[in-house]
Amino acid sequence: MSAKTQSSAIESELIPKAFFTDEEKLQIIAKVSADAIYDWDIEAGVTRWNHGMRTLFGYAGDTVQTHHWWQERIFPDDKERVVESVRKALEKKVDYWTEEYKFRRVDGTNAHVIDRGYFIYDKDRNPLRMIGAMVDVDGYRLHLYCTGESQPGEPTVIVEAGSGSVGLMWALVQDEVAKSARICTYDRAGLGWSDPSPKPRTADVITDELHTMLINAEIEAPYILVGHWLGGIFVREYQYKYPDEVVGIILVDSGDGNLATYMEGTAYMQLMSQFIDASKTLSDTGLIKIVMGLSALFPSERGYQTLPAGAPETIQAMMAKTTEAGSVEVAALPIIWEEGRAHQTSLGDLPLTVIVHGYCNSCSKDPAELAKEEAGWLEMQKYLASLSSNSELIIASPQTGHDVQVDEPGLVVEAIQNMIEAVR
Repeated sequence: MSAKTQSSAIESELIPKAFFTDEEKLQIIAKVSADAIYDWDIEAGVTRWNHGMRTLFGYAGDTVQTHHWWQERIFPDDKERVVESVRKALEKKVDYWTEEYKFRRVDGTNAHVIDRGYFIYDKDRNPLRMIGAMVDVDGYRLHLYCTGESQPGEPTVIVEAGSGSVGLMWALVQDEVAKSARICTYDRAGLGWSDPSPKPRTADVITDELHTMLINAEIEAPYILVGHWLGGIFVREYQYKYPDEVVGIILVDSGDGNLATYMEGTAYMQLMSQFIDASKTLSDTGLIKIVMGLSALFPSERGYQTLPAGAPETIQAMMAKTTEAGSVEVAALPIIWEEGRAHQTSLGDLPLTVIVHGYCNSCSKDPAELAKEEAGWLEMQKYLASLSSNSELIIASPQTGHDVQVDEPGLVVEAIQNMIEAVR
């Protein structure tokens, strides 16, 4: 639950219960819940569903269906048991009912759900309604945070964070951009507040997850995609797969599928290779959970003090989970780089801004080696800028490290605002 949601929940406790009618309370719950909330009118034989029916199962949300419609989508092996369970609950006039079963999604696959309902009776204990929620227990949810507003047809800014990073790292940029446009940050599966995914951490999978999330959240294209480090590869993969949805790209100290070529022979690349091997070993053996669990006990040395109050502490609290998922992403880097090389196509005249760090705070401390690494990194950034005939290469101030969005957020904000104006 986000801090904003927690605040809303606390404030709601201060409002007298009589402030809302029962019907109004139901509508509020149905709007804010991610579950499939329903209101079954037993006498009429119809059920109202909230948007969760679309988000979880792909059917039309905020709609009315017959009770028979729900029954027909229960997995055949479960149907008789579940229908009989409801009948007995009504017969015994119980207040609460719950069952686990499989429910058919619109694409033909089956979701494992837990269904909990509460019966409402009249004064003579005749059943009137059943209010409940279906929860998809084998699905996974991604944490999405959108602020600001865009006019119809104007782009929404979508941010892909770097490897092992979270959307909260973009708080300084998001707060400013939201004053004049809509901007969304999110946590990839397993990172931050998002559930882990059973799927491999490839660019193909991650961009499909993002695409599905945007559809389910009803965040319509066009998009300006902003990608940091590994996120830069992901936003380019997204544009490759869904070109009609993207009107601009901003790469912030981005990686590339040809990183090993540009950084060949450097200490940076040697360390990266060791990091990949270690991440694979730890992930395969399960030791990653122990190692990363310990990381939460020690403060991060990265300088996030300029983030809004509470953000550094929140990021630190999520360190074990986030670093574990980030290591899984690192272990998948060879595959992700291969995908990037396979889809290394021209962007035509698509608006493209490439922002480069001012100094490499993750490079070698040896002056000669540092110069070699910085030269290779800059060449890679120049190559990225060459992918579009409508591009701009921006080098951050000398004191700005890899996390440009933290060290020099104004530079990123300005780049986003300029691109929004350019594509309007």
